[in-house]
Amino acid sequence: MYLVDSNGARSGSKTIKVLDRTPPAIPSVNKITKNTTVITGKGEKYATVYVYHKNKKLGTAKLNKNGQFKVKIKKQKKNALITVYLKDAAGNKSKSKVVKVY
Repeated sequence: MYLVDSNGARSGSKTIKVLDRTPPAIPSVNKITKNTTVITGKGEKYATVYVYHKNKKLGTAKLNKNGQFKVKIKKQKKNALITVYLKDAAGNKSKSKVVKVY
């Protein structure tokens, strides 16, 4: 960054680093059934998605340039609650989305 005065004289340059402290939005997750082996959804592009059942991590994946993700999982029991959240490159964590298995 630099300043220019009314005469067009330019000051010295100064580099400023802007920290990302904004968490990703809550991811959207497509329907999960007891036969699902790949969870799909959308979120902030290039973030990492984390998928859990209770305290057990089922999988993670990087979102692509379109903000889409696919996470391979083992089949889950009907009515199980799957928790999905995102983390961006700066380490900011989204709020969790809880999805019921049908």
